[in-house]
Amino acid sequence: MKAGEKLQDPGSGVEVIVVKPPAEDGLAIVAGGDAVLLGKRYGCGSCGAEVLVSKAGPAHLECHDTPMDQAGPKALPASD
Repeated sequence: MKAGEKLQDPGSGVEVIVVKPPAEDGLAIVAGGDAVLLGKRYGCGSCGAEVLVSKAGPAHLECHDTPMDQAGPKALPASD
């Protein structure tokens, strides 16, 4: 798996773009559950993998069999 690769789940219609690939394979889209949000980044707390949602739907994202959390906004440098 490499950056820029697309993953999709035909059951839920969710599609994501890999921003930062995981160290090992284990990234998955699992149908059902809460909906992932369009345009949001989700990250793995253990390996640092990141994905960007390009098509939202009723699914959740997993990396290494643990749910991925929605990433918060990145802080910009001060403009003093």
